[in-house]
Amino acid sequence: MARNRSLKKSNSFREEIKKSIDKLTDSGFFKVEKNNESVNNSDSVYTSIFIFKSFIVGSLPTEPFCVSVFVEYIEACCSSLRNKYPDKEFYCDRSKIKKIEIKDMHQQNNNHDCGLFLIEFIRQIMINPKSLENLILGLSSKDVFPDFSVSLKRDLLKYYMYSKANVKKWRMLYELENFYVKNFSKEKNKKNTLRIS
Repeated sequence: MARNRSLKKSNSFREEIKKSIDKLTDSGFFKVEKNNESVNNSDSVYTSIFIFKSFIVGSLPTEPFCVSVFVEYIEACCSSLRNKYPDKEFYCDRSKIKKIEIKDMHQQNNNHDCGLFLIEFIRQIMINPKSLENLILGLSSKDVFPDFSVSLKRDLLKYYMYSKANVKKWRMLYELENFYVKNFSKEKNKKNTLRIS
């Protein structure tokens, strides 16, 4: 009985994987059937890589390295899928992968808010998926996301964490939060004092 259940789960999982692969191939992420006429003529179909960087000041230029790693990863995934699913012909073309420069990206003024900026960026895209097209066309990020703001995100994340945590852990989270805020404020004041002097 238990064996039958595990087999059903396994088959269901395989079906989900196949559906996911079909979605990838249909979306043009991987081209299917190299000799297919529609694939050869799809010059306007690209996979876009967005490099989100909200902290540029004093940071090293890592974009070329990131893009190279992503492309290698995509090719490795394609190769792995070919081996796992020999009945499907996966085709990955490096020249069809483009890096998108996000113009006038909203910038953070510290080195610890990158997560909040990324969450807000994702939220904006989920609200309006077509905004990605505008970024690809080279429009300014400030025009594409005019109401981009992280001012409330920290509090929203805090409330979310408390809502998901066991009530018994609230005191521990509260003490941890106050410890961080207290020490961060000290460090910030120390830096400001050094700058003034």
